[in-house]
Amino acid sequence: MITVAVWLWALLALCIAFLVYARFIEPMRLQVSRRDVHLPGLPAELDGTVIAHLSDLHCRPEPRALRIARRAIDEVIAADADLLCVSGDLAHHSPFVELTGEVVAPLAGIANRLAAVLGNHDHDRTLEAYAFGLTGPHLPLRQVIASLGKAGIPILHNESRTVAVRGRPVAVIGLGDTSCGYDDLEAALKAAPQGDLRVVVTHSPDAMDLPGIEWADLVLCGHTHGGQLTLPGIGSPWAPVWRDRRRSEGLFEVAGTLCHVSRGVGAGTNARFRCRPEITLLTLRRSIGVVRRLPQQGGAKESRP
Repeated sequence: MITVAVWLWALLALCIAFLVYARFIEPMRLQVSRRDVHLPGLPAELDGTVIAHLSDLHCRPEPRALRIARRAIDEVIAADADLLCVSGDLAHHSPFVELTGEVVAPLAGIANRLAAVLGNHDHDRTLEAYAFGLTGPHLPLRQVIASLGKAGIPILHNESRTVAVRGRPVAVIGLGDTSCGYDDLEAALKAAPQGDLRVVVTHSPDAMDLPGIEWADLVLCGHTHGGQLTLPGIGSPWAPVWRDRRRSEGLFEVAGTLCHVSRGVGAGTNARFRCRPEITLLTLRRSIGVVRRLPQQGGAKESRP
């Protein structure tokens, strides 16, 4: 009887330890991940180029959320990368965009090598709104973009720009969020500049199935948070990737186009297990490398949170 009681107390202690770790410890353990991206056709001058990939800050008036967001901003500035790409969900909800502008304002000093887009939370197109019909005050798209622009953070919304990297032109498209139907890749491609490297920054990895995405040498996404909770031998029980859940994190190839999906910095629900928040430093290499190859998915485009 005593043995059974000991096992039950041990199980209870283990559950409490798991909940404390997943809720309070791992969500604050920001990781600087480093990955090589192999592009055989990369010009020699761009070999060794570093792209900092930042995603899903989810800024809101909560001390822990703001603390890790500011740490992430400090890390990407300290990295002094050749190009910084921010793939959406800067704010947890649009009414927090002014606060978000204060947090990300230090990036204004590197705006000449910055490409940023909005995500579904910046648009208030969240899972809660879809599943439970919850609505609240929200700001129109133009006001969100204007507020971040005032803070020195230019947002690309189905637009493109050229960034000079090591004396070579890099063409960057900022694509509206596919997960809530704000993408217009066709329009963005019509105005896209020429470049020795072509990058698409967008929020959802479902953009990999859009016609024309093969224009890009590299696509950078967020949205999934890596699934947040990953279990041994199972992986993430759920991640918001509507066509192929294998796209929830990391570097992979779809129909010849490379994509990197960040685990992000913040989250709507502050819980992580074996899925630390991250910023990623991607080093471009002029060589052939081994990468996960995933199939392209067909079918009509969906609009989801």
